[in-house]
Amino acid sequence: MTHRLTKDEKLVLEGRRVKMTLAQAQATSKDRCSVDWLSTTIKGTDLFNSLFWTLSNEHHEGEFVTEVQVMAILAKKVAAITGFQVGDLRPGRNYYDSTLRILNDEGEEVGSVSGGGVYQRDTYLIMLNGSGCTFAKAGWRQAMYDFLVPLNARLSRIDIALDFFEGGCGGVEGVREACMNGGFDYHGRRPQGRTDGYWDAGHSRSYYVGRRGAKLVNAYDKGHAYKDMESSWWRIELRYWSQDRILPLECLIEPDTYFAGAHPYMQELLDVSEAIRIKTKPKLEDVTTDAVVKRKLRWLETTVAPSLVHLTRAFDAGLEGMAWIGDLIEKHAARELPRSLRTVPNALLKQGIQRILKPAEPASVAA
Repeated sequence: MTHRLTKDEKLVLEGRRVKMTLAQAQATSKDRCSVDWLSTTIKGTDLFNSLFWTLSNEHHEGEFVTEVQVMAILAKKVAAITGFQVGDLRPGRNYYDSTLRILNDEGEEVGSVSGGGVYQRDTYLIMLNGSGCTFAKAGWRQAMYDFLVPLNARLSRIDIALDFFEGGCGGVEGVREACMNGGFDYHGRRPQGRTDGYWDAGHSRSYYVGRRGAKLVNAYDKGHAYKDMESSWWRIELRYWSQDRILPLECLIEPDTYFAGAHPYMQELLDVSEAIRIKTKPKLEDVTTDAVVKRKLRWLETTVAPSLVHLTRAFDAGLEGMAWIGDLIEKHAARELPRSLRTVPNALLKQGIQRILKPAEPASVAA
């Protein structure tokens, strides 16, 4: 009589399969990190003007092509890159009208292509989930990058993971300790971390730093997630969304560099010298403030500064001759705020002055 596996037994076997695949990939790749989720969007105009579309479109010029037909062409290409197969058509996700699934040999969904929808502004969404990224055929990241670049595709989400199959480096507890000791600090601010799972019992633990929809770090007992409670395998995962960042496609082919650039602790953990931090896009209020500050500083420099310089020189007393400027400021301190500055709150004005006057921060940081 054949023994039927329980759900827990199936999970353990799946975990061993995932671990073996990831370990082999890590041993043969220049990167220690792996990509564990990919979402990218392509504008219809960029797609239809591309060489890929010219070579792949089987319809005659001028013939009407439906959204589903376009999705099928994209799904066929994604399946060829990853080694999977095109599946069935389903109702749309992420506010798209339709979704064409991409399946593995067991018929499980590992990715999808979505299209159609008024609110999606003529774009197409390509997505690969964790299983799709893990079990895609060798070289898929470079092939996907080469496919997406000519289409001006934009990443909307990417997850980059670093696995410690035999434990070490402090584990999940080490990540929590690093956060409390400043390993995730940014511009003098310390982010809040939070725990999940059975910390008192010492298993199935997770520790989160950051927030969903922006940048989130999640460290957890990976082996325990597959019901292998004897496993010391833990993972730290960086999840990036494009809500307030422009995510470069190079994240696909240089995951170590962008993983290390997320936080100082993560660069130390990976032990690399090169790290690239993905900056946040400036907020609208910051852009407005900076414009006001730049205009005022330009007026001071070009119109007022020459008079200040020569009036100060008339005192012929070095730095002491500048005291009259302080007296002037004190004398007029009670006057109303100029109309041109009334649109910006005082706190934002101070931040804007600091941003404009301080040297630009480099995009790359090295250990």
